[in-house]
Amino acid sequence: MFNVRKTLFGCLLAIGLHGWFPMTAMAVSDAGVGVPAAKRHALVVGAWKYPGLGERFQLRGPKNDAALVRRMLLDNGFPEQNIHVLSDEVDGAEGSPTRSAIMDVLKDFAHKAKQDKGDFFYLHFAGHGSQQPAIGVGDDSLREADGLDEIFLPVDVGAWSDGIGAVENAITDNDISAAIDAMREAGGFVWAVFDSCHSGTMTRGVPLDGVRMRKVTPEALGIPDAALARAAASAFRTRGAGGGEDAMLDVGDDGQQGKAGFVAFYAAQTTEQTPEMRLPAGDPDRKSMGLFSFTLMSVLAEHPGITYRQAMEQVLQRYAAKRVRRPTPMAEGVSLDAPVFGTRERGRVLQWTVRGGKEGWTVGGGSLHGLAEGALLAVVPAPASADDAVIGYLRVKEAKLLESHAVPEAFRGKPALDPKKLPKGARARLEEASLSLTLSVALPPAGEGNARQVARVRSVLETIRAREREQPAGLLLRWVEPGASADLHLAVQPLDPDADTQDMQLWLLPPTGVLQRGGAGKTPSIALGDKSDAQLEAALAGSLASVAKVTNLLRMAGYVGPDTGGGAGVEVSLSVTRAGKDGKNGCKLAAAGATAEPIEPAVRSRLYANDGLAVRIENAGTRAADVTLLFVDSYFGVQVLYPVFKGHTTRLEAGASQSYCIPVTVDTVGIEHVLSIVVPAMPQTPEADFSFLAQASLPRTRGAGMRGGIGALFRQAGFGPSGSRGLGIVPSAEVEDVSMRLFSWETVPR
Repeated sequence: MFNVRKTLFGCLLAIGLHGWFPMTAMAVSDAGVGVPAAKRHALVVGAWKYPGLGERFQLRGPKNDAALVRRMLLDNGFPEQNIHVLSDEVDGAEGSPTRSAIMDVLKDFAHKAKQDKGDFFYLHFAGHGSQQPAIGVGDDSLREADGLDEIFLPVDVGAWSDGIGAVENAITDNDISAAIDAMREAGGFVWAVFDSCHSGTMTRGVPLDGVRMRKVTPEALGIPDAALARAAASAFRTRGAGGGEDAMLDVGDDGQQGKAGFVAFYAAQTTEQTPEMRLPAGDPDRKSMGLFSFTLMSVLAEHPGITYRQAMEQVLQRYAAKRVRRPTPMAEGVSLDAPVFGTRERGRVLQWTVRGGKEGWTVGGGSLHGLAEGALLAVVPAPASADDAVIGYLRVKEAKLLESHAVPEAFRGKPALDPKKLPKGARARLEEASLSLTLSVALPPAGEGNARQVARVRSVLETIRAREREQPAGLLLRWVEPGASADLHLAVQPLDPDADTQDMQLWLLPPTGVLQRGGAGKTPSIALGDKSDAQLEAALAGSLASVAKVTNLLRMAGYVGPDTGGGAGVEVSLSVTRAGKDGKNGCKLAAAGATAEPIEPAVRSRLYANDGLAVRIENAGTRAADVTLLFVDSYFGVQVLYPVFKGHTTRLEAGASQSYCIPVTVDTVGIEHVLSIVVPAMPQTPEADFSFLAQASLPRTRGAGMRGGIGALFRQAGFGPSGSRGLGIVPSAEVEDVSMRLFSWETVPR
């Protein structure tokens, strides 16, 4: 079983010290075990060859998405003959994803839903998206909040036609909504997944290996400015100050009207773009895939039997761990708390087929399933074998996407396995997982006008790397070439490219390479012109340490997952009370009884200055627990929210609770988090307190004042001094509780 106290202490202490650590596997259960829906059908669309569009709009990833999704569906009990793949150059595909081919399958699904009540229908769309002026602008029932229809582009998409007032062959949100309605009205449960873009703009800070955005602008489709202006004039507001984006589909769920279940997942909100990139990161055989499709399939592979809401929560946590601020995946539907694919979990078993031979041992699970180098696998004779029926152990040496190579290991009194004695039907069951705590850093590319500063930065980096080699107990950094897949990309570019005097900055870019030069959400950077090499070295080393520690903390939060948690009855809930129109503080309004909106881990809410963020921790269990709450801001700061003051106990007795309100500030903006860590309290043991993880935020342009020296930074076992940006604590009430769970939102200026 998953030992929360041992594992969390070990891995949190290990942040910044080790490249990976063994992590005891969470409880046991086979993918596909459970009660399936009646019949399962799937349409998988991978549109990537677009003859009517230019070279810059050709994609690479959707065909690989389609192949990966097909494999996942087969693993989850979908009959091969019921999986309809429309994509070019994909094994098992039925043809190209043209408009007519897609709509024909959707029509056939509606017919099947009438024949067999209660069937399950999975729809996956990977390819380009865009927007066009909404059809039926004069009809209030068809009006869109922004005056635009979201559209998916099949491979035979044409250009804008004044005659029909639409993009030729585009599939609109209304087309898909109508098809889904027909299936649901006939009794079919529908899960629709969209890995495509719609709108939005973005600045690329560095050219990245294989990264393309799945979005075609309305202008590229020939939509005239006059038509877009008319669409804008027809727009209307549907959300308040705290609202998020409108979902793509309108499935008419008011009152349900006897319809069957429905869930929709979107890779991006309607004003955003979503990327494809070469995945899995670091795999020499990686392929272009949609970030959203890959992440979702990984979640389903690692967490069989979870609910749709939990699946989206896991997707958002993994985006947070990768520091992907945009896009923001979202989910909607009336069935978010139903189990994925209708399969009820029977205890989680992470185990795979295994075979041994002259070429070594091969395990039928890979990086998609959470395996990595160093993972320990217990081999059992059969899928239903008890945990104590272990016949030997394997250690993973290399994890590919869908399979791993392992070597026998004498362990716990068991000799090294002999492949000749391996029982037919044996399974390799996850015993100890391994999680990388290495931060990969891409070196800055050279460019026009910045060669001297790039050379200087590279020289400083070499000094840092030399110090790292001299002190191997410090943070583990892996250095890669410019443009390669990395957790952090360095770029030397001016603060303002149009200024007469170039103020050169060293930018710290996320894996997607997105750069924001100014404004409230400015990308962290280090000014180069006012620093000596020693000052630059101190600033850069400190920044790398801060980024690595927060990245590792968020990785662990996503790794633990929604179905573990040693909280044993501890529940943490967050809600927001909006500031008054006169700017009155939300915490004061909450105390006066104002309505609060819950913040759910599966939804990316928006918080504004003076909103009140209410935190409630309740121990409904029968034993005490030790609780730490951390606020992680968008500039890599970590602030302790619980315990509420230094020296306050972290231990929450059974039946106790704690409530307090936090006024929101906009000292930092962007994607921010509250992370709860709960450890069941053992009798006669010291309290588990993770307050040492606190560290100050990076300033928007980092200065030279770093204390303790470079060597101290790389020797650091925990985090540095506590920060104080972003939120100010206003304690109230009683006591505490928690579990390792991540709540995320976007802090935005009004």
